[in-house]
Amino acid sequence: MRIATLAAAVSVLAGSCAAQQAGGPAEVAPKPSPGAPQVGTYVGRLPCADCAGTDTRLTLFGPWDFRFRLQQTHVGAPGGDVDATSQGEYVILRGNAVDPDATVFKLGVEGETPYFQRLTDDEIRLLNREQRPITSSANLSLRRVR
Repeated sequence: MRIATLAAAVSVLAGSCAAQQAGGPAEVAPKPSPGAPQVGTYVGRLPCADCAGTDTRLTLFGPWDFRFRLQQTHVGAPGGDVDATSQGEYVILRGNAVDPDATVFKLGVEGETPYFQRLTDDEIRLLNREQRPITSSANLSLRRVR
């Protein structure tokens, strides 16, 4: 049911973005709403430059309240594991640097802007700052757990 809700929200929002301006993806503005349901939670271990990996849990809320919670643990960081939590709004972009039909989630995280491309209903993949796929043998995907 939640997958269908996310798919319906993305379809409606993607359709409303069809009139995007040339030169970049169109953004869907957040529309806050009290008591918005959870769209999905995605988990996985992403690469880390100075640790064993970053255990990541991303929860997207919606489809009416475009908010997220990003919980990360940098495993084996110098000095021990380091936990970090970010919350904020996200936007859904139509298209990225290589695929005009891609659905991309742009997280509003202070100091950085992570981008995740929806690959399937159950998988999203980290993109680079230019919204291009990252060439790496490391895992860059988060998988839906609910």
